[in-house]
Amino acid sequence: MLNFNKHLQLGDIASQAYMSPTAFCRYFKLHTNKTVVSFLNELRIGYAKKLLIENEHSVSDIHYLCGFHNASNFYEQFKRAAGCSPLQFRKRHENKALNAFHQQLK
Repeated sequence: MLNFNKHLQLGDIASQAYMSPTAFCRYFKLHTNKTVVSFLNELRIGYAKKLLIENEHSVSDIHYLCGFHNASNFYEQFKRAAGCSPLQFRKRHENKALNAFHQQLK
């Protein structure tokens, strides 16, 4: 969990559990109902959403900070999970925050 944003190799993860990669994948899927890759992508996309909401980093920098080493893969995974692009997600959140602020002023 602490290294989700690092470049991870399945063999390295499995060796931490003293298992072969195949056995680890089977064990992981049995206990989480997710593949290792889908679990890591969920963690990474969740972190990307947090960074997008905080608005401190450019969208182009966020994929590296989340552990995606390929921008196109990041955009594809993000769109699949969130239903929109990272920039659209940021804009929607900014609009929601702005609307909430205006509601407080009324």
